Amino acid sequence: RRGVDRTRELFAATTSPGGRRRDGVELITADATDLPLETASVDATLDKGTLDAIYITGKDSFRDSVREMGRVTARGGCVVTISRVIGQDVLLGEFDTPLWENVHDGGLAFAEDGEATIDLGAELFSWKRTGVPFE
Repeated sequence: RRGVDRTRELFAATTSPGGRRRDGVELITADATDLPLETASVDATLDKGTLDAIYITGKDSFRDSVREMGRVTARGGCVVTISRVIGQDVLLGEFDTPLWENVHDGGLAFAEDGEATIDLGAELFSWKRTGVPFE
């Protein structure tokens, strides 16, 4: 198990003294456009604000980061992102490739009884990695 974040200070607070591991999770810092991970080695990615920050700094870096998610995510793996900055059409459009099957499109989710199940003040999106090989 690994956690990837570009903020070294976050890791200092979450790692064991003198190490980069805690509770069996290896923590690494990395550039989201060039992750030091093997192709198809990640089963799940949770993004809360990282893609937003990257999008603000430049659309090319944003596109490169989404492409890198496609490279490292295993077939059948998933990406979940919570965004309040990136437009729904932009985010859905960037993942609109044969690599991804959209699971949740940013709208409210409703339970069978009609109750809304998500009220985050932001939009929740998720995709499942298809069986299409990464090229």
